[in-house]
Amino acid sequence: MLYGDNCLVIFYETFSNSYNYTYIGHIDDIVDLENILGSGNVKFY
Repeated sequence: MLYGDNCLVIFYETFSNSYNYTYIGHIDDIVDLENILGSGNVKFY
């Protein structure tokens, strides 16, 4: 999902929120997603 004009957000669990996101695609296989994305400026919520 895209939040604003420069923030990519990846949801891998479902939850309710009041933010507006633009749907830009989906990930078919989330196994080991955190290790695939790596560390650094990546934030997991």
